[in-house]
Amino acid sequence: EGLDKDIFWGIRGAGPALAVVTKIILRAYPITSVKYTRVIRKSATDDEDVAFLRKCELALRKLPKEQSCDIHIGSGNDNEITLGLFPMTLLDKKFDSNFTDALGFTEDSLMECSYCDYPGASLASQDKQTEGRDEAAFSAQTAAGVLTYMRNMFVDELPSEAWHVIVGAVKNRPTAMCSVALQHTGGTVRSTEAGIFRCRDFEFSVVIGSMWTENQTDMRNKCMKWADELWQKLLEFGTGTYPADVDNFRRSDRIESELELAFGKNLKRLRQLKKIIDPESILKGTYALNS
Repeated sequence: EGLDKDIFWGIRGAGPALAVVTKIILRAYPITSVKYTRVIRKSATDDEDVAFLRKCELALRKLPKEQSCDIHIGSGNDNEITLGLFPMTLLDKKFDSNFTDALGFTEDSLMECSYCDYPGASLASQDKQTEGRDEAAFSAQTAAGVLTYMRNMFVDELPSEAWHVIVGAVKNRPTAMCSVALQHTGGTVRSTEAGIFRCRDFEFSVVIGSMWTENQTDMRNKCMKWADELWQKLLEFGTGTYPADVDNFRRSDRIESELELAFGKNLKRLRQLKKIIDPESILKGTYALNS
């Protein structure tokens, strides 16, 4: 009740800039098993890629909340541009035939695993698909000497124009490790109270990942510029962003607009709460809430 209730509201999204959490109790849910597959497709012409991705997007928007399908555009075998789609469903839920037809897979291709052992969004060719965790899906970001710069944008619907922007950016990426992942949300995300975030009315969390190695120091600025420019081009299609994307160190001139994208109308209430519990702005995280 009272101030404690307001603080609890605020830390669910703005914690590092608002308060210090010393103890937390989480409600646990049973870990279930899922069925999944990968649809791996080599890039073709821009128009063909966009037509395929747009068709898949329209199909996956109709999925029930027990099902999802992430999209990843990046390097597959031999650093070829590859489109990857990763359908997943609870065991007792079958995919609709219209969805499987649109993506080009069958129920027979689905494999079962614990949700914790889901192998992730690897763009390795279909014949390299195996059960269990695929470390190749995670090795790039965790490999020694690999540096990363990430941007995020929430989008509800991506018209063909937006898909052209994404496909074109990946095909002109500064290093072969740069990619774009579209994490499928929708479903329960839409039906849950937005809370501190600006909105939950989005279908994808678009993660722009630029990566380079320590011996590619000349690539740092190019990779960061590539990610920032793609983020800017997607802005007209966006509905918001993660607070983690707000960066006062690299983009201090845009801090107000980025805070608005993250918190929207809740920013005013957050700042009022900040003045009460941390008037000297000791806690900042990567951004300060003070106006």
